[in-house]
Parts: sequence; structure tokens; C-alpha cells
Amino acid sequence: MNFTITTISYLKDLSPKFKIESTTKWRYHYLDQFTTMEVHDFIRNIKNDNVYLIIPNISTSRNINDPKMILSLPFLVKRNSNPELITKLILDQWHSTGFFLESNDRKIEVSFKFKRIWVFEK
Repeated sequence: MNFTITTISYLKDLSPKFKIESTTKWRYHYLDQFTTMEVHDFIRNIKNDNVYLIIPNISTSRNINDPKMILSLPFLVKRNSNPELITKLILDQWHSTGFFLESNDRKIEVSFKFKRIWVFEK
């Protein structure tokens, strides 16, 4: 399995021979400046063989009840996933939305909605 090393590993593209389970709750991780280094730090904090399901979002607030714009289909990452690939995906998707704020407007918050999952062969 690729796990977003050479291409983005979307959940929808997971082979039917695999089954996914999760008992964990969704959590949010906010990227202060949204740099490749921040993405790198996030994925390097994933424990060895853990797999996370990530949904990147943008919002003008860190309040989880406020509206968010989803930037991508859910995708899978592990500790060795490629942070440059993830950053490029998010920037490309963000730019394609046409959603920008003037400098005097509120800050845009980039976040990962994520949770740990287990991937099993059926």
C-alpha cells in the first residue's frame, strides 16, 4: 500500500480486499502557518505503524462548530508519508476554490480533521 508516499492514497481508492476499522474519535490539528515543515512535523509524530485518515479543511475559526471548507477527499497517511505531496495537494485544492481573504480580514485556518484507523486484509 502507498499511504501517500508517491501519490495521494484516497480512502475511496482502497482495494476492496482491505477492510477499515476505527474506534477513535475525530480530532483536529491546526497548522499555524501552513508550511511543508508543519505537515512534516505532524506526520512524523504518527507512531510507527499507525495509519491516520485525514480530511484537510480551511476555516476562519478554530471553533469545531463553525463552518469549514473541505479541501480533499479523505486520504491515508503513515509516518513515512510525503509532506511535500500533502502540501501540494492542499495548496492546489485551496487555489482551485477561489477562496481568499483580504489582508485586513480574519486569518484563514488550515486544519487536519483526523483519526487513527486500522487497515486489515479481508
